[in-house]
Amino acid sequence: MADRDAKGRWLVGHGEPGPGRKCAYDESWMPEQAFRLTLLGLNDEQLASAFGIHPDTFYDWKRRHTAFSEAILAGGERADADVAHALYHRAKGVTVVSEKAFKNKEGEVVVAQTKTQLPADVRAAEIWLRNRQRKRWRKEDEATPPGTIEDPDAVTDARDLEDRKLAARIAELERRRAHGMGDK
Repeated sequence: MADRDAKGRWLVGHGEPGPGRKCAYDESWMPEQAFRLTLLGLNDEQLASAFGIHPDTFYDWKRRHTAFSEAILAGGERADADVAHALYHRAKGVTVVSEKAFKNKEGEVVVAQTKTQLPADVRAAEIWLRNRQRKRWRKEDEATPPGTIEDPDAVTDARDLEDRKLAARIAELERRRAHGMGDK
């Protein structure tokens, strides 16, 4: 046992890995899990957390394990591209080719191809256009979300206006109180 230390661990430079932690990466399930989590929208840091590893280890796994890296790519960019492709075809209408099984007069099963024309889907077209050309296709109620100011230079003017309105209201209340008119 000259290649091992007193505890049975391989010594460095003797053909086998030296002492240290064994890699926690498991090819049998981790690529599939990474694919599923990426489909859910998790980013790299969130994936590292889900696997219970440091982000540096996660990036090392992506470099070293092709199946892992491919699964993450497939669950992210490729899945988005596939859905965009399907949405595009649904938005413009598509012909679907399918197979149906029938029995002929002799009782034999015959498989025939059928074509079904699906009409253009207005909702799919709206989603497609709103995501690709936001300014042109946004809904009126989305034009200016609450709390958003489109012109950043107007912020000062809006604050000044509010200050002027507040000052005018205070002056009006003081005038009424001085004349005994109350708060109306």
